[in-house]
Amino acid sequence: MGSNISPPLSDIYMEYFLEKTLMSGTRFNPLLLKKYVDDCLCIFICKEMDETQLLEHLNSQNTHIKFTLEKETNSSLPYVDILISRDSN
Repeated sequence: MGSNISPPLSDIYMEYFLEKTLMSGTRFNPLLLKKYVDDCLCIFICKEMDETQLLEHLNSQNTHIKFTLEKETNSSLPYVDILISRDSN
């Protein structure tokens, strides 16, 4: 990082990485996948596995990329500079 080309290249690579890892015929198929710089927001509904399996899958794909997981608290989850809340509907 430091070169002017680094941010666009990292953004392009992360798009490719997420497409390859989550979207293209894998068992992990998100309902929603949003990315902003180095923050990803994914919504999954899967009864066969839990979020730790997804995290292990992501972290096993590339040793240079480390994902972390933040779970919702009180039906809310911060993402970038907003707070996303889930209501009963």
